[in-house]
Amino acid sequence: MAREIPTWLDSTPDGDVPSPPVATRAQGLPFNDLTWQNFERLILRLVRREGRVLDCVLYGTRGQAQGGIDVLAAETADPTRRICYQCKRVEKFEPSDIRKAVDKFLEGPFADTATEFVLCVSLPLEDTAQVTEFDAQRERLRQGGISLVKWDGSDGGLLCEKLKLLPDLVDDFFSRPWVEEFNGKEAASKLGERLDAVELGRLRPRLRSCIPFSSTSTIRGP
Repeated sequence: MAREIPTWLDSTPDGDVPSPPVATRAQGLPFNDLTWQNFERLILRLVRREGRVLDCVLYGTRGQAQGGIDVLAAETADPTRRICYQCKRVEKFEPSDIRKAVDKFLEGPFADTATEFVLCVSLPLEDTAQVTEFDAQRERLRQGGISLVKWDGSDGGLLCEKLKLLPDLVDDFFSRPWVEEFNGKEAASKLGERLDAVELGRLRPRLRSCIPFSSTSTIRGP
């Protein structure tokens, strides 16, 4: 004999329903996948976007003494005052390396004219020993009238915070899929048909093969 099906089985669900799936954007970028040259170029282009910067340059060439400086910027408020950036694309960065970076800067030519020293590191500087050492070096520089600022590779750090607002740079250095993951699909769609890092990498060898070499023709990286 067939059993009668309870009416509640055909009823619409009641009560609370499960929460929708959470798809959050990536909060970090793979800075250590960049070459050290491209990490420096990324920092240079970030500095150029700073509203308080009048101009900036990569400081020195390979083999030259740089005094612990990779990017040198002049402030709009006072062009004689400098903001100095040291770039470290590294596999590890110990607390002692923070101290050495400050030592090298203070021994260099801009310690007397700098208002700010920015330490740019591809890795997160979140370990308690790193934080303690950074605070100690910040106080050391503060006594000389210089601010110490950290641009590190931590999720939500200043590097990522700045790049959240600059999807074109993420596109140039990390590729369009990273723009979608990190900046969002809307930001990626606004970039249109511009070439991203992957496409530029594929195109560059073809350009080299068809552009005659001369002392004035160069193909620049990202």
